[in-house]
Amino acid sequence: MFKTVYIVELHENCWIAPISGDPGRTIVQNHAQHFKTESAAKAALTKARKYRPFKNARIYAVTE
Repeated sequence: MFKTVYIVELHENCWIAPISGDPGRTIVQNHAQHFKTESAAKAALTKARKYRPFKNARIYAVTE
């Protein structure tokens, strides 16, 4: 069965990743951190914006 998760693109081809950083980032979409809910993804983006504005950030729903 498929489930929907959410990933956060901070800017073009740069994703929040489950590694250390401010925030941790990757350029490989498959390595992006998966969030169980959209609100969890929004919270991660809010936290990331404490370091940089990421004005063009987007949240995507992904089926895995």
